[in-house]
Amino acid sequence: MQKQAVLSENVASDRWISLAVCFQVLLIGAKNMLVQAFEALYLQNNLLNAILFVIVGLTYVLAYMTLGSRMISFSPLSLAFVAFVVISFAASALIHPYALPQYGEVLGYFLPFCFLTVFMITRLTTLKWIAYYMERFSYLIIAVAWVCVIGILNTGHITTSDWSTYSMSLSNVIMVAVIWLLYSYFENHKLLALVGAALGILAILLCGSRNPLLAIVAYVVVKTVTKVASSKTPNRERWTYVLWSALLILFFLLFEPIIELAHIVLSALGIYSRSIGLLDTNLFFDSGRSVIHADLLAVLNQSPILGLGIGGDMASIGWPAHNFYLSVLSIYGYLAGTAILITFAVLLVKAFCRSRGRIREILLIYTCLFLPRNFTGNDILRSDIPWWLLGLVIVILSNPEKAVAEPELL
Repeated sequence: MQKQAVLSENVASDRWISLAVCFQVLLIGAKNMLVQAFEALYLQNNLLNAILFVIVGLTYVLAYMTLGSRMISFSPLSLAFVAFVVISFAASALIHPYALPQYGEVLGYFLPFCFLTVFMITRLTTLKWIAYYMERFSYLIIAVAWVCVIGILNTGHITTSDWSTYSMSLSNVIMVAVIWLLYSYFENHKLLALVGAALGILAILLCGSRNPLLAIVAYVVVKTVTKVASSKTPNRERWTYVLWSALLILFFLLFEPIIELAHIVLSALGIYSRSIGLLDTNLFFDSGRSVIHADLLAVLNQSPILGLGIGGDMASIGWPAHNFYLSVLSIYGYLAGTAILITFAVLLVKAFCRSRGRIREILLIYTCLFLPRNFTGNDILRSDIPWWLLGLVIVILSNPEKAVAEPELL
C-alpha cells in the first residue's frame, strides 16, 4: 500500500515537473521568435523577460512542491552539479572581479533557463512526460514560427537597423521543435509530425541560420542508419528508411543544383534567404566567428591557467565565444577547462552505454542538438542545450538499473 502511494506521488510529480520544464521552452522560445518579427513586442523585450522570469519561477516552485518526500532527497551527481555551479561563480568572482559587471546578464538567463532546468530534470524518475509535452509543444512552436516568418518577410527583421529577413534566434528555437517532431515520426510513424518538421525546416531556410541545419541533418542521418541496420525494424518499414537513405544521398550528390534552383525560385518570388544564398555561393562563410575566436584565444593565452572567468569573453572582447569548447576554456583556463570537457565526454558515453529505449532516444535528440553545433555556438552560459543534455546524463547515471530494466518508463 505504501509502495503504491509512493508510485502515485512520483507519477504526479514527474508529470508536473515535465510540464513546467517543457512549458518554459515553449514560453521563452515563442517570446524570442515574436520579438524578432513585431516591433511592439521588441520594444517591451526587457519587460517580457521579467514577466517570463516570474512565470517560469512560479511554475517551477509549484511543480517542485509536488515532490513531497523527495523534495530534500538528492543523488550524489545532483549535489555535485549544484556544487560545481556555486564554486564556479564564487571562484570566478574572486579571481576575475573585472568581469562582475557581466554577471547580471549572464545570471538573468543562466539561472532560470539552464541551472534550474537541470535541477528540475534531475528530480524526475521518468522521462516519458518530457517526450509527451515536448512533442505537443513543438507543433505550437512551429505555428508561432510561421506567424513570425510571415511578419519578417513583410516588415523585415525588427532587431536590425538594415533591412534583413535573417534571424538566428528564430532558427535556434525551431531547430528543437523540428528534431522532436522527427523523433515522433521515426518512433511513432506520425505523418503529421513529419509535415510539421518539414514546415519547420522551410521556415529555417527562409528566415533562419544554416547552423541549426547541422543538428537536424545529423539526427536524420543517425536515425535513418540505425533504423536500416536494426534487426527490430520490420522489413516494410526498413524499405521506407532505405528510400530515405537514397533520397539523402541523392540530395548531397545534387546539392549545388538543388540549392541554386531554390535560390532562383525564391528570388523570382521576391524573397531573399540568407541561408540559401550562402549555401549557394559561400557554404563555409563563418559570419566573423573566426575573428572572434582568434581575438578570444589571444586574450586567453595571456591567462592560460586561470582563464578569463565567467563573463570574461564579453568583458575582454565584447563578444561571446560562439563556440562551446572555447567558452569552457575561456572561463576555466586550459587545464581545468580540458578536464571539464573530458569529464563531460566520459559521462555522456557512460549514459549512452547504460540507457535503452525512450531514454536513449531522448539522449540522442539532445546529443544531436549539442555536438554538431559546438564549434559555431552552444556557449555554455548562453545556451540551454548543454544543460538539458547534462540533466539527462545525471538522470540516467543516477538511475542505472532503471535505465536498463525499465527503458520505456524512464
